[in-house]
Amino acid sequence: MIEKFIHSIIGQKLLGKLPFLRQFIRFALVGIINTIIDFGVYLLLTRIVILTNNHNYLLANAIAFITAATNSYFLNKYWTFLNSEKENEVYQYCKFVLFNFLGLVIVEAILYLLVYYFGVYDIFAKMIAMLFNVWLMFYLTRKFVFREMKRF
Repeated sequence: MIEKFIHSIIGQKLLGKLPFLRQFIRFALVGIINTIIDFGVYLLLTRIVILTNNHNYLLANAIAFITAATNSYFLNKYWTFLNSEKENEVYQYCKFVLFNFLGLVIVEAILYLLVYYFGVYDIFAKMIAMLFNVWLMFYLTRKFVFREMKRF
């Protein structure tokens, strides 16, 4: 169903010629799902469990980010990049986690700077940090984790 929707918007010929574009669209769709997971966990922890004292919003963000990153690995491996490699799966997962940890550090730094030094509302600051992270993670994931480029 999602594939038909993508084809109707962009066109089969264009997607056939630009598999990179199809991967990015899939990556973006996985990102939307992960964003919902990320924000859902973050809001649950900061608004319901009340992890807002001192810098606990950073702990809530880390938990939310890790939850979404785990989901992201499986969806990106098997759907976005069509990577069925089993031999080095543990190594591949470790690289994915390492790059996502790098992303987490960057998101945490941006979130902290925007909230603490610039007084930006935490939800807005998180959105800014996540937008930057999407581009960084697509590049790193495509180039270093799921290198094999499969044709669709």
